[in-house]
Amino acid sequence: RMLPDLQKICASGVNSVRGVKASQLEQDDKYSKDLDDFQLNVINDPLVLAGDLFAAYYEADAACKNFPTNESKKDESDPCQCPKCLNVYAHQAALNDHSKLCRSTFGEEQQNAKDRKFLAKLDTGIFRLVTTAKMLEKKAEVATELWHKVKTKAELAMTPEKSLLEAVPALQGCQRM
Repeated sequence: RMLPDLQKICASGVNSVRGVKASQLEQDDKYSKDLDDFQLNVINDPLVLAGDLFAAYYEADAACKNFPTNESKKDESDPCQCPKCLNVYAHQAALNDHSKLCRSTFGEEQQNAKDRKFLAKLDTGIFRLVTTAKMLEKKAEVATELWHKVKTKAELAMTPEKSLLEAVPALQGCQRM
């Protein structure tokens, strides 16, 4: 399954981001304050996305598991059951004698009801899978945009004008996420 890989990716990225509260001395220092603001501005969105990935994964997993299959449609009727009236007989000979005279439509009505129920489940399953696919597609677009944003911020942090090299490990952690 995909979940252990997803946990590993998110954990390795989140572990690179450490939540250390700044001391009063650091809060008073302009460089430390700029560094803290810079990092918070960048890492918040990737952390939110990492938290949302688990919900998205479980939604996709549930949509796939609940999708009706031909196996769920199989009819498990008794071999000695009349397909027209659904009565069960003790042996095949009795069923053969009954089948010649049976004019009931109850079995057909029941089968039509089962088919309608299966089609309704199928329609719901398709809708859920399409909705989940669209949600995952949007998450992928957001992740791509965030990756480019973080990459740009990391490059900016390493420029001599900005010189926020202490932010680079956190930024790289966000890129890995």
